[in-house]
Amino acid sequence: MIMSPTSGPVGTVVTLSGNAGSSCYGKPGLTGLEFEPENPSSAAGTGIYPSIAANGSWSVRFVIPPYVGTQAMTRSPVGADVTPGAWQFVAPGPCNGSSSLVTEPFTVTGTFASQPASRFVGIATTPQGHGYWLAQAGGGVYSYGSARFYGSLPGLGITPAAPIVGIAATPDAKGYWLLGADGGVFAFGDAGFYGSAA
Repeated sequence: MIMSPTSGPVGTVVTLSGNAGSSCYGKPGLTGLEFEPENPSSAAGTGIYPSIAANGSWSVRFVIPPYVGTQAMTRSPVGADVTPGAWQFVAPGPCNGSSSLVTEPFTVTGTFASQPASRFVGIATTPQGHGYWLAQAGGGVYSYGSARFYGSLPGLGITPAAPIVGIAATPDAKGYWLLGADGGVFAFGDAGFYGSAA
């Protein structure tokens, strides 16, 4: 298995590739990868299932998440926060009955909480594709093209309890929602507020 980069904070895009053998073609479940702590104390992990080419080769891009586990976003007992330190990608051996595992270490260097508020974390486009909004971890929003500005958290004097991780536009492009890593939701323009996980 080949991996790049080998370290980075939550949000880092990692490219992984390898060859599971031609016998794995059409059997993606047998070659699923797992991102997990290097010394897991529970079953917490996130599965990745790349498509396998006829010659057995595969390639996938993976974004280091803030949480892992079956119900990670709710931080259930089978989920875990991704914390700085030693993590790993684990892949099973070729589809020939072998039980050998291939591992590649990955060092998480920081979480969303440790990243600057100025870091850009999301983009949302207008329905026609003639404009877009960029969102920052601190809740700042920048509009370009036909996308109109409807407000931001710093403009309201609000510091989110957890960093913003995404932005989504309303269908009519007259508003948008910001999503916090803790499940908090902030509505602007004609975007309605219907509650939040936080």
